Amino acid sequence: MMILVNFRYTPRGCFCALFCALLLHMIIPPALAQEPVIFDFCYENKALLPYYVGDGDTVPDKNPGLNITTLRALDDNMAQITIRYWRKPWKHCLSSIESGKFSGVIASYYKGREAIGIYPKSEGKLDTQRKFGSANYCLYKSQDSLLDWNGLYFTGTGFSPVAVPRGYSIINKLKFEKLMYFEVKSSEMGFNLLSHNRVAGVVTLCEVGKRLILNQPDVYGHFIEDQPVLVKKSAYLMISKPFYRKNPQLTEQIWNTMAALNKQ
Repeated sequence: MMILVNFRYTPRGCFCALFCALLLHMIIPPALAQEPVIFDFCYENKALLPYYVGDGDTVPDKNPGLNITTLRALDDNMAQITIRYWRKPWKHCLSSIESGKFSGVIASYYKGREAIGIYPKSEGKLDTQRKFGSANYCLYKSQDSLLDWNGLYFTGTGFSPVAVPRGYSIINKLKFEKLMYFEVKSSEMGFNLLSHNRVAGVVTLCEVGKRLILNQPDVYGHFIEDQPVLVKKSAYLMISKPFYRKNPQLTEQIWNTMAALNKQ
């Protein structure tokens, strides 16, 4: 709004103009800077190296894992948001995204999850250019195991199940392949079961399995990563539907900024 004050240039007129300007400043305060939108990010409360470090509710200040380091970079590059971090069991994260309690999670895509949250899309199709990263799944087994994935189907399955972290999207493939499986709290728990011959193998993220073997060779050094990989997937920053409905343009900016950071 523009207000023009008409006066003659006299000492008295000058005083009146100054008085009017001060009065208008009090009546019409300058625009306040917009407060950043809170983005509540949920991730697993179990170590998932190299992506997440540490167990429990605490978010490490230093060396929190690759995914958290990337999200902190996103936060630093976007004044419009402030990211808060919450550590919960994976299934709790997913259910809380569905309810809108949390704003986002990093998750691989499968169609059933579109009922839970929103993925970046372009012209109605999944936009792989705005993915967060890769999420490849591998089978780990003992060196003398007959269990094998040949790229088309499993052989040597026997009567023992494989262990798989609870809520992971790879479970849908295991169901499709009619492979018996047993859900566990973490990849490391699955490896422990394998070391005691309680399961025939472990299906988990390839990078996670590699790190477990590398970090504990005395315990898991006799396990091998079966080739080829079971599934090659992309991971996305999946946004809750309530957050997207309230902040559609901001959500698109978050995905665009994430894509730009990945190209650096």
